[in-house]
Amino acid sequence: MKIGVIDTSFLIDWAKYSKRYLLSKVYDKIIMLSKILDEIKSEDTLIYIVSEMERQFFIYVDVTSQIENRAMEIINQSLKIKRVDLPEALCIAYAEKFGYDVLTENMGAIRFPSFVKRVKAIDVLVEMYSGCLINDLKEELENYMRETKHRYSDEEIWRVISTTRKRRSGQES
Repeated sequence: MKIGVIDTSFLIDWAKYSKRYLLSKVYDKIIMLSKILDEIKSEDTLIYIVSEMERQFFIYVDVTSQIENRAMEIINQSLKIKRVDLPEALCIAYAEKFGYDVLTENMGAIRFPSFVKRVKAIDVLVEMYSGCLINDLKEELENYMRETKHRYSDEEIWRVISTTRKRRSGQES
């Protein structure tokens, strides 16, 4: 079963995306920690959360003291790299404990050294393309960036498109 722990930045962007329903084709369940919900102010994002909770795709989880303690360690460790804020640190701590992915756009969380996989929306779009859920990766990246106002660098877009093309054509082992 593929499970992700979603942070605020990913959640807010994904709620704006017209094909957000495809997230459930990539993940079986998404964990949403209580501290993440506390940060949400947008009515549209809250409506998205409620709809996904109703269909039991988003699972609401309270944060335990053990997870909070690990999150504080992560924050302290991150000061040497790029600061990880509390909500993202909680997501990393929870994902570490259970072996889940962290869905994030937060650069501190992405750069934090950990054994958990950090997944950005661009990575989810690549999985959607690889799974034939979308037809044109470049076009879908443009749609995603237009709809969410989230920007990826030309270098990152080129990297994922070229890597995906190589994989599809059998050039990558």
